[in-house]
Amino acid sequence: MMRIPVNKPSITELEIAYVTDAIKNGWGDHCYDYINRFTEILKSTFGTKYAWPTSSCHGALHTVLMAVGLGPGDEVIVPDITWIGSLSPVVWLGAKPVFVDVLRDTWCIDPVSVEKKNY
Repeated sequence: MMRIPVNKPSITELEIAYVTDAIKNGWGDHCYDYINRFTEILKSTFGTKYAWPTSSCHGALHTVLMAVGLGPGDEVIVPDITWIGSLSPVVWLGAKPVFVDVLRDTWCIDPVSVEKKNY
């Protein structure tokens, strides 16, 4: 069986230089320099007036689910191979996670498994 590698970071000299710069210079008046630059790049890339970077996928999911009004009585389809960060925002907002199978070769949600849930 072919294994799909997970959790392997890709860190180059560029990332090391950015982190070093942020540690050395990212204090006081410059504490938001990197996030502000990143925000402007996002807005430019997507041609949008607003962008709201978050510190994690967990935070981004929570923000988006709140923005779309997810709440009690709602159900969210999630893969059965996941981690707590993709479930917590659903539960915190009072919705119910509905687990479905994933495909062996991609680890993506299996559409047949979704159909079996009778939505």
